[in-house]
Amino acid sequence: MDNNAYNNAGQPILTKVVSSKKSFMFKTAVGIAILIMDIIVIGVAAGYLNAPRTTYLYYHYYSPFYTFVFCIPVAILSFCWQAAEFITVAKRKDRGIHPGAHVGMHLVIWLGYIVSAVWCGFEVQLLDHYNRYPYDGYYSSRVSASDIQAGYKQAFSFQVALLVFVVMLIIAHFTMFVRACVETHRRNKQLRAVYVEAKQTEPQWGGNQA
Repeated sequence: MDNNAYNNAGQPILTKVVSSKKSFMFKTAVGIAILIMDIIVIGVAAGYLNAPRTTYLYYHYYSPFYTFVFCIPVAILSFCWQAAEFITVAKRKDRGIHPGAHVGMHLVIWLGYIVSAVWCGFEVQLLDHYNRYPYDGYYSSRVSASDIQAGYKQAFSFQVALLVFVVMLIIAHFTMFVRACVETHRRNKQLRAVYVEAKQTEPQWGGNQA
C-alpha cells in the first residue's frame, strides 16, 4: 500500500497496511510453492504423453491425453496468475494485485484443480484395478503381458504423482483464497472508514454566519 498518498487537504488517504509483514511473507512462501508445484504438474503431465504407448493402446477409453487436458490448462493459469502477482509486487514495491481479483482467480483455479483431482483419482483407481487384476485375454499377441503390466505400473506412478501435487495445489489455492477474502474485507472496511472521516471533515455551508 502506498503510504504517501494524500488528499487535497494534505491528509493521508490510507495509513493502515492491509497485510502485515508476517502475512506478506506467508503469502510469498505459498506463492513460491504454487509456482514450483505448477511446474511439476505441467512437467509430469507433458512427460506422461511421451510414455510408452503400450499402456493405453489396448484400452481405447484410457489415454494420457485426457489427463493432459484436465491438468495442464489449470496449471498454466495458476502459474501465470502467481507469476503476475510477483511481477506486480516487484514493480509496485509494496503492493500486489487487488485482493478482490485474487478472490475471483483463486476461486476459479481452486475449482479447476478440484476437477483435475477428481479425474486423476478416477484414473488412479482404474490403473490400480488393472495392476491388481490383469486381463491377459485383452493383450495383443504382438506385445507380452509383462510389457503391458509394466506400462500400467508406469502410468499408475504418473497418475499418483499428479494426484498428490494437485491435492496440495487445491489446499494452497484455498489458503490464498481465504487470505484474499480477509484482505478484501479489511480493505473495504478501511475505505469506508476513510470515506466517513472525509465526510466529517468537509466544511459545512449555510446556517448562521457572522
